[in-house]
Amino acid sequence: MAGTFSQQFCSLAPCGAGGRVTTGARMHNCLVEVRDGELSLIQAPATLVTKVPAAAVEIVTPATLRRIGTAVVVKLDGRLLAVEFDGVYRRQRAHANGRKPSLGTVVARAFSLSEITSLRKSIRLGRELSSDFTAALVAAGARDRN
Repeated sequence: MAGTFSQQFCSLAPCGAGGRVTTGARMHNCLVEVRDGELSLIQAPATLVTKVPAAAVEIVTPATLRRIGTAVVVKLDGRLLAVEFDGVYRRQRAHANGRKPSLGTVVARAFSLSEITSLRKSIRLGRELSSDFTAALVAAGARDRN
């Protein structure tokens, strides 16, 4: 079906004027769905953040973020929210391993070669998911101001 998209392990971040991601309450491990003409954002385990008709969604990703390509900024009910896909690859790997890494593991990974290759894979997957998400939103009736 045209306009269908579903992805776990996304992040949602509030945005300020111009679509710039602001510091604040970033939500991790979110499920993002475009289905039956609606956009649903659900924070794990099952907290509905918002569910709106896709026709009421406006894609307003700023040029800098579009060049990076791993996030989409949407305008929902007058507020701006960045849907970020750059951490999906790492969260999928962590979930597949079935555990949350300790602080020591995170620090050790920061300086390892596997994390450098992981970063490339994260960005590649993030760009692909961002593109698929945008296409699904537009197919479901969202307006793209870019």
